[in-house]
Amino acid sequence: MLTDLENAMNSFINVFHEYSLEKGNYHALYRDDLKKLLTKECPHYMKKKNADTWFKELDINSDNAVNFEEFLALVIKIQKEGRVDVKGCEEELMLDLFCLLEGEPEVGKMPTLEDHLEGIVNIFHQYSVRLGDFDTLCKSELKKLITRDLANTIKNTKDQSTIDKIFQDLDDNADGQVDFKEFLLLVASVLETTHKNLHHE
Repeated sequence: MLTDLENAMNSFINVFHEYSLEKGNYHALYRDDLKKLLTKECPHYMKKKNADTWFKELDINSDNAVNFEEFLALVIKIQKEGRVDVKGCEEELMLDLFCLLEGEPEVGKMPTLEDHLEGIVNIFHQYSVRLGDFDTLCKSELKKLITRDLANTIKNTKDQSTIDKIFQDLDDNADGQVDFKEFLLLVASVLETTHKNLHHE
């Protein structure tokens, strides 16, 4: 059975394909597809940038389409901007951490991409608040997160050398902590691998 984190990541893939199929290209979102996706799935972030601006930022290879790897940049950019918005609102964030994961969505309301993104932030903080800085993961916190929330996705999660390697790869600034930006590298990597595996099944 998939964990909440794994379900949230699978939802990214499903959302991408739901909108990429509108023009018949399973592997790309065109300008109108991205606009529909952002309008429905991320309305809060459409207030900050319009769909054309997002499209220009995401179409890294300038082929007038956004492939899945480029779509991952949207996830990271939205999360970074979301993190800037909550800077200085730690008390409110701490309350949300424990309430949002336990709460059910409103009756009749389908979760949006924004909801899944918030879920990833909340899962990160479920573990980061345990020891030291509440905004970073130490190695033991990352190990708990991986073994509990990514056990179906990452192989050998019980093996300490696997955890050590992942931690070393993520700790980009070698400070002995994994901050949210560094954690997003793991999320993006797992998403990309899961997406490729789905196409090979």
